[in-house]
Amino acid sequence: MTTYTRPPEARVIPLDPGIVPARLTPLRQVEAYWIALATEGGLPSRGRIDPRALENVLDNVLIAERIAPGIARLRIAGALMTRLAGMEPRGLPLSALFSVSARAELSRILETVFDAPAVAEIGLRSGAGTGWMILLPMLCDAGRVNRVLGAVTADARLEGVTLDIAEKRLRPVYAPPRAMGAEAAEAPAPFAHAPHLRLVRT
Repeated sequence: MTTYTRPPEARVIPLDPGIVPARLTPLRQVEAYWIALATEGGLPSRGRIDPRALENVLDNVLIAERIAPGIARLRIAGALMTRLAGMEPRGLPLSALFSVSARAELSRILETVFDAPAVAEIGLRSGAGTGWMILLPMLCDAGRVNRVLGAVTADARLEGVTLDIAEKRLRPVYAPPRAMGAEAAEAPAPFAHAPHLRLVRT
């Protein structure tokens, strides 16, 4: 397991973690929240995640735990992940949603996310359907990089457990993102706090 040490050149301008700009698409909202939780350029910890700050994009959110090299098990999965899997995906490895031919590439991506650490943006494809996934490294309570906060977007045609990787973008932590085609033009969703929401640990 990787223990993260903040590089001296890493700098983050913290946001209020209770405020996520509504103008951002779901992937960018989740990334903005992840950055807001970082302290002095370090990685955020899993224990600081508050679902109330992501209330309007919870359907898109996932949290996964590294359980072996190249393998991450889903601990939290929003409604969109359930639709893509065709079943309740919590407890399954993230690779269970991907085609057999895509799993080796996904494993390499996950290792880079955990070990670099890095941010991964993955273009998804299944038949005529397309989507995007972002994976953001996080720390466990012991300070190891073995969690990811993620988000998924997909069009209505993307479903089933045979996702393929159409594109991948790996960038250093806190490097600025590039536009994602249709994802970048997606209409924003309104943001609202929802104090009654809570995380369910599995």
